[in-house]
Amino acid sequence: MAAAGRGWKCGVCNAKAGDLVCGACVTREAERRRAERAKRLGALESVREAATVAAQERGVAVQHDARLQKEEADECRLKDHVREVAKRVAEERIKVASAAFALKHHRDLLAAAESHLSREQASAVEMNEALLIGLRRHAEDAARTLRQRRWRKVVQLFVLLPVEPSMPPRREWPLRGKKNLGGGDHSPGTAPSTAESEEGREVTRLPPPGGGVAKAGGGGGGEVVSGVSTLVDLPLPNNGDYSQVPADVLMASLALVARLVAAVASCLGVSLPHPLFPAASTRYATISVDSSPRERSSQYPLCPLSKLAEIGVMGAASAVCKTMGAFDTALDLLRNDIVHLCVEGANVPVDSLWPAEALLLNLWELQQHAMSELRSSSPMVDVPLPMPRDPPEPKSAGFHRLGSRGGASGSRDRASAKASAQASDGYRRRKTAGMRSRLGLGLGFTTAAATPPPPPATEAGTALPGGGMEEDYEFVGGGGGDGGDGGGDDGVEDDGGGRDRGELRSEEADNPGGRGWRPREALGGRLG
Repeated sequence: MAAAGRGWKCGVCNAKAGDLVCGACVTREAERRRAERAKRLGALESVREAATVAAQERGVAVQHDARLQKEEADECRLKDHVREVAKRVAEERIKVASAAFALKHHRDLLAAAESHLSREQASAVEMNEALLIGLRRHAEDAARTLRQRRWRKVVQLFVLLPVEPSMPPRREWPLRGKKNLGGGDHSPGTAPSTAESEEGREVTRLPPPGGGVAKAGGGGGGEVVSGVSTLVDLPLPNNGDYSQVPADVLMASLALVARLVAAVASCLGVSLPHPLFPAASTRYATISVDSSPRERSSQYPLCPLSKLAEIGVMGAASAVCKTMGAFDTALDLLRNDIVHLCVEGANVPVDSLWPAEALLLNLWELQQHAMSELRSSSPMVDVPLPMPRDPPEPKSAGFHRLGSRGGASGSRDRASAKASAQASDGYRRRKTAGMRSRLGLGLGFTTAAATPPPPPATEAGTALPGGGMEEDYEFVGGGGGDGGDGGGDDGVEDDGGGRDRGELRSEEADNPGGRGWRPREALGGRLG
């Protein structure tokens, strides 16, 4: 067929292929065309099948392309996430590296701090031990200094208010209406002796000093203490029988005793079992059983009932003061306070105390104990104390503050202080109307505003803490009577230093102003 197509000729008519002349040519041409048509139909079917397959494959390809696009999008998203994670990981790595570097640096610092801490702990332990030793030493020095200052204040109080255990000279007071001037509520005792004076008046006399005093523990349990002791020249019998003492003198003596006991207790920091209220607005002192408000409202007067009636206070006095036994109760409370102050507050040996009725003898023992404490203690250590507050501003009358800012007045005050400091005696006595009105005793004591520096110690006496000397205290005794200047013959015991108390008294001619313990010239500068 291919050959015929290229140049076939009919074998019958020898005609060309394009020329259909005979039936054979037509038949052959028809068969040829039928074969071509069948071939083309087969090819068409193949193409149709291929098209169907291609269409199917195209759908699959579209789905594959869609899935591929989705996967590509997921891949891009995952790549972006991976890049972000990688970026964060890089940042975290940088942070971790920085933290590791900081941790290493902190570890180095911690190691250095631990090394420094170990050194500081060792140094702190040594310093702590040194500080504890220093603080203990400072506390001991402060306690010793406080103790010495307290004892010094106590000695100064006894210098200002001297207690004399020796017998006073015989004294006379006029009787009033031939009755006991001490009042009917005195302790029972022998009546005072009476005699006619040169003017014909009847007077009462104190018992003559004879035989000295005897302690209760030395010669039997029922032995009575004899003699009359004095406080600032005011007598108080040692046996507690005050019926022989005039009421005015007794009231003044007990007021001074109460003031002295309260001041000594304040200096030593001792709380008295029975609070004392020294004479302030009145001329007599009072005492209560304890510090409760109910007991404070019922204070017992240290004044005879007759004297209370005489001075006109019975109308305002409480019911306790009006009772007959109020004065005796007050005396018992005062004796208990003195014994408590000596034993509990000052640690005075109980064996050295006198019976409770001997008020001034027990105060004398307290004075001797205070002086012995000063003598036996070591020199005072300079321990810093809190700065004192400024004194009140000077007023128009009364005491003025030294060194005030008032110009000329301050200069005058400083000049007066300098003049007082140059005085020979650091403590001066003078009678003032103000103190007389306050105490009701006609006695007042003032101290010099400033004191001169202490003189160097001499061999005359034993050095006391703070610059004082044993011989700085001088016992001035009054002459006359049976209780004159006899040294060692009045029955008084020696004072522990081998000297009789009578030997400590000077001649009355050397000091005619009075009797009692007084500081010598150097004491004014050493007890300041």
